[in-house]
Amino acid sequence: MARERIRWPLVVERARQIVDGYAPIKVTLRQVMYRLAAEGVLPHTPPMYRRLSSQLAQARREGRFPDLIDTMREVHVPPAWPDADAFVREMPAWFRLDRTAGQEHALYVAAEKDTLRQQLTGWLEFAGIPVLRRHLIWLVCGSR
Repeated sequence: MARERIRWPLVVERARQIVDGYAPIKVTLRQVMYRLAAEGVLPHTPPMYRRLSSQLAQARREGRFPDLIDTMREVHVPPAWPDADAFVREMPAWFRLDRTAGQEHALYVAAEKDTLRQQLTGWLEFAGIPVLRRHLIWLVCGSR
């Protein structure tokens, strides 16, 4: 039985639909690959994962595909403003109260992988719930 040739424009379009379906939450390449494999669009193999990565990277460079979570190439840049007035205008959006102040117990969410930590942070930031990597959990268990 001959394998069907992969039609990459259709794969990239389906991948875009998958990513758009999660918006405004960002997803990883691995999540997109799992979805495509589960739908039977692509075989779940390392070479196919690398090829998908290449195809989606090219589509992103051409402006045809949204950004994915990429912890390997993320550059952590401290915030900066062109002047003090710009900072003062943005400052109110940064204000948050500690929602656990005065409580006997605090809620933390732990994630094993950094990509999952980033997603959970995006989901829970509005509620002020801290998210940490699982290997750090021993630091925060128990009462305050």
